[in-house]
Amino acid sequence: MRRPGQPRWTVIARFLKWAKKSALLRRLGIQPHSAPIDDYRRGTVIYQEDEPSDACYLVLGGACESRHKGEAVTLGPGDVFGERDVLGEKDYERTIRVTEDSVLLRMGRNRLRHLLQERPELAGYLNWKSREPHAFSAIPSPGCGAILLASLSPGIPDLRIAEQLCGALRVDTGEPILLVHLTREETDFRSDESLDRHLHRNDAGFSTLNVRVTSELKDAAGIAPLLARLNGGYCHLVIHAGAEVPIETLISCLDQCSKAYVLLRPTPEDLYSLNLLMRELRSLPGIDRSRIKPLVYFPDDKPVHDVCQWIEQSTGAPVHAFLRENAFLSANIRRLARETTGRRLGLALSSGAARGLAHIGVIQVLEENGIEPDVIAGSSMGAYIASIWGCGFDGKVMEKLALEIRSPWEMRHLIDLILTPSRGFVRGERAKRRLKRTIGDAHFSDTVRPIRIVATRLDTLERKIFTHGEVASAVHASIAIPGICMPVTLENTTYVDGGIADPLPVDVLSEMGVTRIIAVNTIPTPENLRDRIAFEREIALAESGVWRAPFTYLNRAINPFAGGNMFDIMMRSLHGVQIRVAETSCLGADIVLRPHSCEGRWHDFANAARYIALGRQAALENLAQIKALAETPIHGPTTAPLKMAVAA
Repeated sequence: MRRPGQPRWTVIARFLKWAKKSALLRRLGIQPHSAPIDDYRRGTVIYQEDEPSDACYLVLGGACESRHKGEAVTLGPGDVFGERDVLGEKDYERTIRVTEDSVLLRMGRNRLRHLLQERPELAGYLNWKSREPHAFSAIPSPGCGAILLASLSPGIPDLRIAEQLCGALRVDTGEPILLVHLTREETDFRSDESLDRHLHRNDAGFSTLNVRVTSELKDAAGIAPLLARLNGGYCHLVIHAGAEVPIETLISCLDQCSKAYVLLRPTPEDLYSLNLLMRELRSLPGIDRSRIKPLVYFPDDKPVHDVCQWIEQSTGAPVHAFLRENAFLSANIRRLARETTGRRLGLALSSGAARGLAHIGVIQVLEENGIEPDVIAGSSMGAYIASIWGCGFDGKVMEKLALEIRSPWEMRHLIDLILTPSRGFVRGERAKRRLKRTIGDAHFSDTVRPIRIVATRLDTLERKIFTHGEVASAVHASIAIPGICMPVTLENTTYVDGGIADPLPVDVLSEMGVTRIIAVNTIPTPENLRDRIAFEREIALAESGVWRAPFTYLNRAINPFAGGNMFDIMMRSLHGVQIRVAETSCLGADIVLRPHSCEGRWHDFANAARYIALGRQAALENLAQIKALAETPIHGPTTAPLKMAVAA
């Protein structure tokens, strides 16, 4: 019964919350009246990492954030957290914070064990963090959280982008999706009416509801009950707010949404609007500004360089993604959808010098099977390959470029020796120019696929992840092998090879929230090196009758790249450091490909075809697992390169 003065929305929201959580508990075999259910306000910390575990929790309504080592995962109704820690009798390994006003069911250790004994089929459902489908399919998926898509400029086709995002979410999840279009125009929908006759269902498989922004929807007291009512029955709720929606309404929506994408153009006017929004958020305690994800919209293919640094320095909010009005707009929106559903696929490419050419073979197999990673992270040679693929060139073009070096003698075109080698013997500028003949002056904002380039700061030996600026310059820093290549200075900071700090950048993807990772590790292990030694001995024994001793002696005397000479010793020493780091990184990947060979040395670029074949073989051997991990690959155009010349 409604108390005098109590808004009608509050009564409806409470009734729907009670009905929803009662149905969920009955499916779990728990009596609603006897379950330890509590309301938790937004911002409440359920437990901290490394605290003693005593209970697990089931989300009945609202949303929570699970964070561990920079990785954040959003939990919605039907998700369970803390069960592994409780059953394993160990400390909590994650920090859980309430991001929306939530209703949680708390289960102590004894109650959880008793429940699993009575209902053993729940074990598969409770294992939600294993990245496997839920075995307990009776739990409903509706109510996974609300997403805000707001525009700061009337010149952006934000409604069309919101519709494409909803369509991609529908394809990716197969679940009901609702697009709530906030408008100032007259609509016939009233808050106390049934929603059914006002929902517009389209061919894309999602529903749309137009809601007029009135005075009662300008604050959280009006937004929260509306979202509570609409969220039931839908896997995802996308709230679209155009540039005409008041900032008070945007902030109220942000306060109730688990994620907020803000669309803006790279113009001073839009930057000023974003500054106003961020300034307003700073003045409000309890608002998590990290949920703001700026999306920069480009109306054409004209390059707008340094926009990332410009926006980040002015607002403190790093650019999350770029949306260009071209053939790749739909592919980029589908990446956002996969991020929203926690199904992003990442590809980590290791260092490894010439052996890193195996990355090309892996990429070719992925392309042939329609598997499109959502983000690529590369270190050293992996960064070189990632930059070319990120700019839209396919595996066949990359193979053609790699095969241009047909003999060791042609390597001279990539070596620019320094007359006074006080900091290195090779400048690396020729390698950079060769890359620029392929990708031109492309910046990170120009790439077709999102990429991350890893280098090492020489002063602090910290890992540097390049996300903006000129791609070729970042790659130049990532491939600067210390002792061989001269360090690279960018913006008054000196960098060397990325393989020093992170030879296999799996953590780079994990920290971005990528949940499914394929790692390609071309760094030889001690076992591979022992196999190579045995192989070389067999070759030497077979050629024992051939008169080569003088030539071998002369080669070692004058060639610094010969086996056992200075450069070879440097590279072997680096590999010795990288082996343990790379193997540790492999533990964070879902699939690890190891295209190793007992033949060839680190500078064996003349045998590119051999390494590409090894990469293809490793990918084909694990193709079934890769397809299972990818689940729903992104379709559509993904291989058309930028309008730049390929090196002839």
